[in-house]
Amino acid sequence: MSEAGPRNVARFLEWDTQFFGVRIATIECAAIGAADWRAQLEWCRAERIRCLYVLMDAKDRTSARSTEFEEAEALDLRLTFERETLPLPEPGSTKARLRLARPEDTPVLSALARISHADSRFWKDGRFAPDRCAELYAIWIERSIRGWAQAVFVAELESAPVGYLSCHVREAEWVELGLMAVAESSRGEGIGRALVERSIAWAAELSLPRVRVVTQGTNRSATRLYDRLGFRIARSQCWYHLWFGEA
Repeated sequence: MSEAGPRNVARFLEWDTQFFGVRIATIECAAIGAADWRAQLEWCRAERIRCLYVLMDAKDRTSARSTEFEEAEALDLRLTFERETLPLPEPGSTKARLRLARPEDTPVLSALARISHADSRFWKDGRFAPDRCAELYAIWIERSIRGWAQAVFVAELESAPVGYLSCHVREAEWVELGLMAVAESSRGEGIGRALVERSIAWAAELSLPRVRVVTQGTNRSATRLYDRLGFRIARSQCWYHLWFGEA
């Protein structure tokens, strides 16, 4: 790999590259000036990058115009929601029983993950194989159960897992909600709300003052849920994918 210049912000993503089978890099920053943007493209071409993920502030119109000029595709509005842990929200009503995930839950939750996240930017891109997009989220929840997440809460109905929510402790200061899904047959039962409420209570048990979560701006059911539970938008960003070597 060649050395990145002092103004270079792109970085190579080894795991994504191995998983999808194409060389992938990412840029995550608030804004990119025109000269710096050209440097990123030169670095990507020198490194034979096939796909570049670009995450920038939604209000950064200068970089956005530059990105679109280079034929990058805007795929996702990334909203970061945040709330203070206390006071805890008023509990909703659900018949589901919540508990921590167990290793034996992995096959059921992995199967649920494979079919629950088709609104993600990987699916929307259209260039990644659908089976790999599905497997990405199965691996995500499997690793979370094995300890990548500090907690994975499971919702049960009639002793069968029908939903999950992973939780991560960040910098010993806040809880970040990770992957969440509820089986289609069990939606409308208050399960999503119950899982989020449990994560907030867990943050309180750990004496962590804040809870954060990231979701797609197009996921209206999730954004409404977070709003009802006292979350407010802390940051708005856009994901772009730029593919190299295409006509």
